Amino acid sequence: TDTATGATGVGEIGYKRGFDETAYPSMYEFLGYYNSSATTTTARATTASGGSWKATQHTGGMSGIFFTGQQYIWRADHGTTRDPHNMAVAIYGGAGTDFQSYAPVKAEAYLGAFVQAPFKSHPLDTYGVQLHWTKLGSRETQFLAEANKASGGDGKAPSAAHLVADIHAHVFLFPNVAIEPSLQYAINPNTYYAPMTAKHPRDALEVGATLFVYLDKMAGFP
Repeated sequence: TDTATGATGVGEIGYKRGFDETAYPSMYEFLGYYNSSATTTTARATTASGGSWKATQHTGGMSGIFFTGQQYIWRADHGTTRDPHNMAVAIYGGAGTDFQSYAPVKAEAYLGAFVQAPFKSHPLDTYGVQLHWTKLGSRETQFLAEANKASGGDGKAPSAAHLVADIHAHVFLFPNVAIEPSLQYAINPNTYYAPMTAKHPRDALEVGATLFVYLDKMAGFP
């Protein structure tokens, strides 16, 4: 701890009921955190020579809250069994915010739904839809505008709000191997992950897939 700059505290309270207790499982969590470490943000100071990068340190630390939940709302057997592999529909969502204006991401929220086991031959498969909204902090928006200007762009600030609509599935190809294809449409994307660019991204359609190999199940772990 000789080089420690602060401490982090996290508090969480949750509620959960699984298939062993009910035919309509649910899960709810509320989390709060505080990090006392000083935070450094970067901005561009305008000068006669065209500007220079400078760092600003904020000593107030970082803090925020987040809530998430999931609830099964419908079953093909109308709740007469607790079979976790029967066809069912669940909704889920979450929302949170950081309290400091210099937080890179000021707030975010997501809302989705999925159907599990729609086909009897694939009881572990799921198909879902989701909306994910994020809002950048004012300092981050300013930084992206200045980074764009320094890279030869027009210096226009991106939209603070960013929305992604997502259609996805989790399909098992083999007993311990699954693929998760995803089709996303991004509205008002920004350059958060690549700030040093002169271009402004446009709304985009994105297609991708992730391959899951469950090594723990293959090795016999519970």
